[in-house]
Amino acid sequence: MRLKELLKEAVYRLAPHRLHLPAYPYMVHPAGMAFLCGWIEKTAEVPGAVVEIGCAWGNTTLFLSRQMDWLHSDKTYFAIDTFGTGFPPDEVEHEVRVRGKDRQFLTEAFHFPGMEQKWFQRAMDLAEARRVQAVTADISRYDFDPHLRISFCFIDVDLYIPVRDALAKVYPLMSPGGVIVLHDCLAGTPYDGALQAYEEFVRDHGLPVRIEADLFGVISA
Repeated sequence: MRLKELLKEAVYRLAPHRLHLPAYPYMVHPAGMAFLCGWIEKTAEVPGAVVEIGCAWGNTTLFLSRQMDWLHSDKTYFAIDTFGTGFPPDEVEHEVRVRGKDRQFLTEAFHFPGMEQKWFQRAMDLAEARRVQAVTADISRYDFDPHLRISFCFIDVDLYIPVRDALAKVYPLMSPGGVIVLHDCLAGTPYDGALQAYEEFVRDHGLPVRIEADLFGVISA
């Protein structure tokens, strides 16, 4: 009897039907997804592209692109990520030596061999998210087109250095009325470098600290 139950469990775990079981694929909590959709809608009439910096598998990318479809938006959506290589070593080194974070955890986090830009872009195309343009880059080493204007930017790159550099590069390109939202602005987590970079940026620019929906830092242009 025990063998029969073990076999049934093995079949259940390995069977193709498991591909169709519900799962929550987002790295943002449900209220956070609603929060992001709200900003997509609020900035719908602001001129400029939508930019997501740090998109991993693209689940949030596709979700927000669908929101733009619902709004009948014709904006381009730029998705910028290192696509599978994980955090750059120098950015991990800063977290370990300066901020006291765990090297092994950060070295292994978001390191997905085989996840390349071409597969990400193919997934977007298959999902008919044709507005999405994938860009493989470490944001700290990436230069935007200086003529680009941005209406909404979601930054989710977790560590201090890339968040600091993303803010410095994106903020000058924001259209009036545009909004930047940063994920992981919460103290005491492996990714609270995002909070440090956010607080330094708003302090240096004379902007208010706005932490909304638990862990999102907000900056209005």
